[in-house]
Amino acid sequence: MLVTHEHYDHNAVGVVASPETVVVRERVGVFNLGPFRVKGVRLPHDEFGGRIRGFVIAYRIEAGGVSLVHLSDLGRRLEEAEARELGPTDIVLAPVGGVYTLHPRAALETAELLGARVLVPMHYWLPGMQLPLEPLDEVLRFAKKWRVVRHTESWIELGPEELPPQEERVLLILKPPRG
Repeated sequence: MLVTHEHYDHNAVGVVASPETVVVRERVGVFNLGPFRVKGVRLPHDEFGGRIRGFVIAYRIEAGGVSLVHLSDLGRRLEEAEARELGPTDIVLAPVGGVYTLHPRAALETAELLGARVLVPMHYWLPGMQLPLEPLDEVLRFAKKWRVVRHTESWIELGPEELPPQEERVLLILKPPRG
């Protein structure tokens, strides 16, 4: 289990981990975790260089011929050097709700900068939430170059053969786990 940062509203290690679970907390650099090659990159959680909300770790994970980048709670667009360090990648999980993280348009631009063929939006407003986040509709408003695919589950398996062609961009919306 990879922990990107210790904010109370994200970290549920105690709820989901078993005694056998390997938990890696905010680790920077390249390391192996079972069959996964992982690279942790420290990034600001806000647009002011981390001075307001601190820092997060974005993780690049490679296994089975597929690369994935989880951008955690990235608070601003990636800089070119950061994008080179994390990309290119096949799949990006990006926060898209604005306010505390990337604006929806910036999330799409960041995924493009990383060369992602698949963008999985996360950290956006859902009915019943008390956080002032943008809803998924706001992301869809800017996703004109992306083919939108709504998945019927809250999880998905993607191998190299399930990825779209290199020139295609897919916005993959997973079903929220509770609703």
